Amino acid sequence: KPVVLLFTAAGDAADALDAAAATVASAHGKVTGRFGYTSMRPNKSDKTYSGSNTDQAVAMARDAGRSLVVKSE
Repeated sequence: KPVVLLFTAAGDAADALDAAAATVASAHGKVTGRFGYTSMRPNKSDKTYSGSNTDQAVAMARDAGRSLVVKSE
């Protein structure tokens, strides 16, 4: 089954995304998207977000989640 990983973390989410992707693969899933945002450091984005790093990470994660299209089987 397709799986999208959407994480927020205090620091770099890369290790957590890698571990989650490995878990998905071991369960015969397929990672179709990976999004990781940090609440304690600036995130890179083409869009301008305001507020603290935490506010920005939450807004970016929310926007990423809203942009996902789930196709019914």
